[in-house]
Amino acid sequence: MGMTLARLAEIVQQTAQVEKHPERVEVVISTELPYMTCGQKPCTGVRCVGMGFDWEANQFRITPEEKVMCLKDNVPQKVLEWEGRYHCPKCEYMLSKTKNKDIRYCSRCGTGVRWDA
Repeated sequence: MGMTLARLAEIVQQTAQVEKHPERVEVVISTELPYMTCGQKPCTGVRCVGMGFDWEANQFRITPEEKVMCLKDNVPQKVLEWEGRYHCPKCEYMLSKTKNKDIRYCSRCGTGVRWDA
């Protein structure tokens, strides 16, 4: 199991007490790349946070400012089509009701998709 909301709250509270100027501390999400980098680790800011709902109930969701997804071994796969709808080839999530070549990744699992025949 990953971090709990209680643990996150504890860490944030302790950090805010130790920092002289917590209003200047930027909250970011570190990202991992499939290759080595020099200097600062790549990261993105936090757009919003809050409790999930429906399938994501009991999850405190952190939404990044930019899309964060694993591209290692993510060769785009052909979109599946059935019952007039288009689905992710990996998790079968419905991507679109019509052909939409602007969609390049599954919003649920991050799999790269291609729309060619």
